[in-house]
Amino acid sequence: MNSSESLQQQITDLECKFAFQQETIDTLNSEVTKQWSIIDALTKKIERMTNQLLTLDDTANDTRNEPPPPHY
Repeated sequence: MNSSESLQQQITDLECKFAFQQETIDTLNSEVTKQWSIIDALTKKIERMTNQLLTLDDTANDTRNEPPPPHY
């Protein structure tokens, strides 16, 4: 193999490696994007649940402060 063929083979190898790395980066980017969507949805769900718990706690506190009914 002469130096021209060797150089061409090295260029071809680098192009293959670059294409593989680009595909890997695109795949990883897609997965990270999906995970952030899931994280955002879970964060919103936790916020809603926290608000529901605070509302329930406020309701429970209101009933505890009431005097007992007359039949006690």
